[in-house]
Amino acid sequence: NRHPFGRVITVSYYSFVRYSEVALKNTDLSENGDWFSFANIPELSFDHSQIVKTAILRLKSDIRYKTTAFELLEEKFTLPQLQNLYEVILGIALDKRNFRRKLSMMKFIEDTKEVQKSLMYRPAKLYRFNRELFVDWKMNGNVFSL
Repeated sequence: NRHPFGRVITVSYYSFVRYSEVALKNTDLSENGDWFSFANIPELSFDHSQIVKTAILRLKSDIRYKTTAFELLEEKFTLPQLQNLYEVILGIALDKRNFRRKLSMMKFIEDTKEVQKSLMYRPAKLYRFNRELFVDWKMNGNVFSL
């Protein structure tokens, strides 16, 4: 009884895109597409709200044990940007000192020796995710967890 037309099989996937790099377009099936925060997703047709909620739960789980967050950031990022991403996805505030302490043990998060440009306040240091170092780190028996 998911759909008024009868039996429907749904396969859903989630993927990562930077919303700034995607232009939403109207289609025959939808008009006026828009981006929504997790907290403000409108009611969707049929059981699509439940499908989205399941995807969000999966993302919350994945981001704790996979390098998911680095796919959503720019190549160079600040630690506050990384922490903010985790906080938004997990829906919780993280302790800044503990977050940075954990990151400092992960040698695959490299200091670029650069800082953010054109800011009115003290510029933050820029970092990058080094996939090769991550693979080596993982092959040595380490487990990624934030």
